Amino acid sequence: MVSGLAKNMSQKYNIPVNAFDHAPEAIQQADIICTVTASGEPVLKGSWIPAGAHINAVGACTPSARELDTEAVLRSKIFTDSYESLFNEAGDFLIPKMEGVLTNDEVKGELGEVISGEKKGREGAQEITLFKSLGIATEDLFAAWHIYQKISGNNPV
Repeated sequence: MVSGLAKNMSQKYNIPVNAFDHAPEAIQQADIICTVTASGEPVLKGSWIPAGAHINAVGACTPSARELDTEAVLRSKIFTDSYESLFNEAGDFLIPKMEGVLTNDEVKGELGEVISGEKKGREGAQEITLFKSLGIATEDLFAAWHIYQKISGNNPV
């Protein structure tokens, strides 16, 4: 079924789409890795992540659940959409912090700070970056506005 989906998407969008049976082989040459699960246990291990990859971790949004193991978080330059949410809700961050291997000071910035130029994002081609999103209302509002603009025929920003 997965390989059928990959074939259909490849044909539909005229791009190469590959299906893998195991996560390590799927990400070994990935530039961008997205974890979007409700898993309570890590589905992405730090030892699998190639140098220079960017991780969007958008699932697991409770203090006791995580998609990334401690090594994945420690190998990454960490960014978030909201410090408050990260420091109170993100098991991906809070579990390594409770293990005593990570502090709040190791978070490099919020997305808005990077976009505005107040904080630096990626600083080297081999750097692993992690965006831990917990979802904030402005992101939802922008997504809804963008979709509305698309279906109404207006040009979004």
